[in-house]
Amino acid sequence: MYKFSKRSLKNLSECDDRLQRIAKEAIKRIDFTVIDGMRTQEEAEENRKKGTSWTNKSKHCLNPSKAFDFIPYPFHGWENLKDFEKVANVLKAVAKELGIKARWGGDWNMNDRYDDEIERGSYDGGHFELME
Repeated sequence: MYKFSKRSLKNLSECDDRLQRIAKEAIKRIDFTVIDGMRTQEEAEENRKKGTSWTNKSKHCLNPSKAFDFIPYPFHGWENLKDFEKVANVLKAVAKELGIKARWGGDWNMNDRYDDEIERGSYDGGHFELME
């Protein structure tokens, strides 16, 4: 069984209880790191300017955050899309088991494909959010 680092737990603590429940069950099945939870509007705007986000109206900016960002562990780079998909598949399965509506940023339209998101430029493989 895997467990979260202090950093992951801190970032996760900024998130909605439902996201915490999903992540805490998922970590029992696959190893990943929660790299971001809640953001301030200033942080969101800075990310947009840097090109690491396309909006400053993110679900990260809610309190508590309705989204978190993750990386697979061990991390083999942002281009390793299969590793992100593996974690996302576990997160989605857990959300479904818990009856929580959530989606992965690598599959915004929830058609179980990420290649179309890449084509549209909307792929965000390390993002997971509640649907509300």
